[in-house]
Amino acid sequence: MAQNDFQIILEQIKEPLKMMVKRVNGHHQELDDDDLFQEALLHLWQRLAKGELFDKNKSYILKSCFFYLKNYLRNKCFSYKLTSLETPIDENGTRLQDVLSIEDAYELRSFEKNILIEDIRKCKLTSRENDVLEFFLKGLTTREIAAILNISHVRVVKLISKIKEKYKKGGYQKE
Repeated sequence: MAQNDFQIILEQIKEPLKMMVKRVNGHHQELDDDDLFQEALLHLWQRLAKGELFDKNKSYILKSCFFYLKNYLRNKCFSYKLTSLETPIDENGTRLQDVLSIEDAYELRSFEKNILIEDIRKCKLTSRENDVLEFFLKGLTTREIAAILNISHVRVVKLISKIKEKYKKGGYQKE
């Protein structure tokens, strides 16, 4: 296997692979897109070294990366250990429920939610995106928002995606 073969394949799929990584990593903020892109490149390098990619087309290679990354995220990165509130957390036998207060947890979640909403509102949103955000925060469904704004529910979903994208990119300005 030559490094040249890897470069040829990389040139063909680099941009679509970057877009795919963003899509696959969209819900996982624990990983950086660049790290996940590098993981996909390692996967490609290993498959090429085994001779598995010589007769494959661009679409096959990208699908291979997609399934690899989905499995990687599921298996390696996000395994959580569930703990009961009855579980002792120290040598004195203090239980988790003794330390946590439901009211405190609710207040913390509410506080975090309010900070998030304020940061989103600081994004450079269009007036239509602001309308969608306000209706969304009131608990309306995408179809209800669409009916009020006289647009399709698909358009509402796209506007919500744009709002998320602007927030992820840090498109907010302090006023």
